[in-house]
Amino acid sequence: MDEEGYYVLAKFKDDSTTRPIAVVNAKKLDPILIDKKGYIDLNLIKDFRKTFDENNVYNKDGIQSCTVSRKGAKNTLEFETDEKGEILLKNPKDFKFDENVKNII
Repeated sequence: MDEEGYYVLAKFKDDSTTRPIAVVNAKKLDPILIDKKGYIDLNLIKDFRKTFDENNVYNKDGIQSCTVSRKGAKNTLEFETDEKGEILLKNPKDFKFDENVKNII
């Protein structure tokens, strides 16, 4: 692509070559060339960093709970934060998770 348009290429079956057949205005093609992540406006996602007051008590801001599920799975994992802002497993009680999983959550 140059600054004005995109080259449209055609691949020919008979000799498997690719040749340019047109130049299309970039403004016409840009809206349909956005990748999936390009449709997400991250400004709509609330900041989730925890803050603490002068006594180091968690302000209960940001994300306080979350549920992790998977398509086809019967159960979900439910997490919440305590008064210190630490992640605790709410459900199922018998699920074991390490610091790596805690950091991901």
